Amino acid sequence: MIKSEPPEKYTKYHQILENEGVTPPQPAERNPFPYETEYKFFLHGNESDAHTAFGLIPKLIEGSDFFIDDFDRKAKEQVDTYFDDDNLSLHAVGASFRVRRKKKDNIQVTLKKRRPVTKGFSEEGLYERIEEEAVITSSQEIDLIAGKPINEFPYRLLPYIAPDCGKLTPKVKVINNRKVFHIRDEQYRKAELCLDKIRYEIDGVVHGPYFEIEIESKGAPREKIKELAEYLEENLGLIPSHQSKYERGISLLKTAKIPQEKKMVIIDTDCGVDDALALILALRSPELDVKAATTVSGNVHVDQVVPNVFRVFDALELQYLPLVARGADRPIKKELIVADSVHGNDGLGDVARIPKPSKVLVDSRPAWEVICDLARKYPEEITLITIGPMTNLALAIQNDPEGVRCLKEVVAMGGVFFNVGNVGPYAEFNVGADPDAAFEVVRFCRDSCKKTPVDRHGKEVILPPKPTKDDYKKIIGYRKHDSKDRNMVPLTFIGLDVTHKVLLRRAALERMVKAHQGNDLLKFVRDISKKYMDFYYENERLPGCYLHDPLAVAYVVNPSFLEVEKHIIHVETAGNFTEGMIFPDDRPTRNPAWRNQAEEVIGIARNVEREAFEEFFLMRLV
Repeated sequence: MIKSEPPEKYTKYHQILENEGVTPPQPAERNPFPYETEYKFFLHGNESDAHTAFGLIPKLIEGSDFFIDDFDRKAKEQVDTYFDDDNLSLHAVGASFRVRRKKKDNIQVTLKKRRPVTKGFSEEGLYERIEEEAVITSSQEIDLIAGKPINEFPYRLLPYIAPDCGKLTPKVKVINNRKVFHIRDEQYRKAELCLDKIRYEIDGVVHGPYFEIEIESKGAPREKIKELAEYLEENLGLIPSHQSKYERGISLLKTAKIPQEKKMVIIDTDCGVDDALALILALRSPELDVKAATTVSGNVHVDQVVPNVFRVFDALELQYLPLVARGADRPIKKELIVADSVHGNDGLGDVARIPKPSKVLVDSRPAWEVICDLARKYPEEITLITIGPMTNLALAIQNDPEGVRCLKEVVAMGGVFFNVGNVGPYAEFNVGADPDAAFEVVRFCRDSCKKTPVDRHGKEVILPPKPTKDDYKKIIGYRKHDSKDRNMVPLTFIGLDVTHKVLLRRAALERMVKAHQGNDLLKFVRDISKKYMDFYYENERLPGCYLHDPLAVAYVVNPSFLEVEKHIIHVETAGNFTEGMIFPDDRPTRNPAWRNQAEEVIGIARNVEREAFEEFFLMRLV
C-alpha cells in the first residue's frame, strides 16, 4: 500500500509549530476511569413535607463549610426514558441505558454503571459511577423504541456490561423537575446540591411525585462533600439512597401493586417499641384483618405486654378492638431475660405522659388456644405473624398440633442467618429469648412442608429406616410439597439480615410531627420511640431506630418488599456462645445422607426494597 503525502497545509502547520517550539496538539486522552462521585438521598413524605425540608436547606448550608453562590429558582424539566430487556438484565448488573431529550434536536443516549461505596451507614448514599454518552438522531431514537440496535459507542458496550442482555425496549419514563443550589467552600471549590421532584411513568401509569436530594462535586474534595452530606442527612432525616432513578422505577414496578385481597392475621407480640409500631402498621393497613393480638413475655413481662397492646389501641382510637389473649409468661425451658434497657421498664419508652389504657379486656383462654381456635374457625385463611419469642406457637404445637395445621402460614420476625446477632455474636433476640420454642416451630413447619424424593420415573422414593448408599442413588430429584395439603404450614423468617437495613429516622419523624400538628398518633410514635432511638444512637450512632417488627407486617401486606429464598434451617438450643443461633445449611454436597434437600423449605428474607418500605411505613402513619 502506497502512503499518500500529507496535505501541504498540514505540513506548513507542523513546520510553524516546530519553528515556534510548540508541541502539536493531541486529542485529549480518554479518562480510563470516568467516575462521577455523588451523594443521593431520598426524602419521604408528600409535597408539603418536601417543601418544608427544601425550605430548611439554605439555613443548613449556612451552618456548614459551604456558601450559596446561586440558586435556580425556576425548576428545569428533563424527561428520561430507560430501556432494558424483558428480563431486566441491565438492572440485574446495576447498569442503566437512558435516552434524554434535552431539546428538539438534542437527544443523548447514556449508559451508566454504578459502583456503590458502603463504608459506614451514611456512605450508603455515596456513589461512583462510570458513564458513556453520545448524541443520537431522531431516527436512531425511533429505532431504539422499536427495539432495533444503533451503531453508537454506549450501545456497543452493552454486550460487555450485560452479556445476556436481549432486545431493549422502553421500561420506565422519568419526568424530573430539578432546582439547583450552586455552592462553594472558602477556597471556591464548587459543588451542586440538586432538589428533584420526580414522577415515574410505568406501563402508562404515572407514580409520584417523589423527592430526592443529590450532592455532586464540581471541584470540591470528597471529604468536604461527605461532611455536608452527613450534616444534611442527620438534620433533615434523609434516607441514603442506594438506587439510581431507573432502579427506583423498577422498585416501584415491583412494589406499587399491593395485593387487594384482605388477609386475616393474628399478631403474636411481646409489645415493645417496634412491636407497637408493627401493631400500628397492621391496624392502619386496610389489606389486613387483625383477628387477635396474642401476648408473650419477651421485651418485657407479659403482665406489662397486655396493657401495652391496649395503649396502642387507644393511640389509634379504634372503634372495634381485636381479641387480646394473655400468653406464656416464661420461655419453654430457660429463664426469662427482658430487654428493658432497650425498650424501657414499661416496654414503651417509659413515657410518663402516655396514660394507662382506658380499658383492658383479655380473653379467658390462653394465647396458644386462641391461635388454634381461630385457625380452626378460618382454616387455611389466617397468617400468624410472630414478632416476639415463639413460645405461644410452640405451646400450640405441643397442645393442639391439628389446630396449628389449620393456619395458612407463619411469618416470624426473628433470627439472623448471614450477619451478626444483637444479643450475642450469632443470636437475634426473639430466637435467643426462647431457642427451644424456635426449634419446635422450625421442626414442625419443616416436617409439614418437606419435599418428596423421586426417582428417574418421577415416582416417590421411600427410604428404609437405615438407608444405604444404593438407596440414596435412586433419588434424582425432589418434588415440592403439594400446596393443597391442608396440613402444610409454611414458615418464613424476617431476620436481622434485612431488618438492619430499614430505619425510622429521628429527624424525619420530628419533621413529620411539625408538619402534621394535629396528628396525635405521630406524637405517640415520637414519644415512645425516643428512648429506643437513644439506645441505638449511643450503641451504634444510628440516626434513628430499626424497624424490625414492622417489616414482618409489611411483608404480609405486600410480599414484594422482600426477596425470600428457601433454605434448610437448624436452631442451636445449647452452648455458651451459640445458644439461640439459627442458621442455614447451604453445604454444596449432593449427598442426602449429609444434607437432606427435602428439608429445604423454610423461607429466609435475603433482600429488602428499603426505600419503598420506609416510605410505605411513614405514609401509613399519616
